[in-house]
Amino acid sequence: MENIKIWKAIDYGVSVIPLVVFGILVVLISIYKIVKIFRTNDISNKYLNAIWLFGLLGFLYRLFEQLIYLSNIFADISSAKDPDISAIADSLSEAMLYLSNGLAVLIISLILWGTIKGLIILRSHKLNSKKK
Repeated sequence: MENIKIWKAIDYGVSVIPLVVFGILVVLISIYKIVKIFRTNDISNKYLNAIWLFGLLGFLYRLFEQLIYLSNIFADISSAKDPDISAIADSLSEAMLYLSNGLAVLIISLILWGTIKGLIILRSHKLNSKKK
């Protein structure tokens, strides 16, 4: 039984790696874009959509993993002669973690995207007012 818990922890840890990579990419692209806006007055939308795209990919990746996990849960339930309700509830609550992790990355990426988009608009207004 202890080996099963260790294997589940390793499996969950390995499946989080792509989500962490997507989250790191969101943060790095956001930092890069903010530095470009303030240092070089780059008000283009270049790389801006990559911020929410990586957030969305992280969410969709975790949604896909949740669907696989849920299908495994339901397959185990159907093959069990007398399923344990508490084990089912525990598995379903664990399945919700998959989606909540991806949703957190998506929300953070959308907040960063909106903030940077606002900075671009603000900076473009300041640059246009200086030209006049």
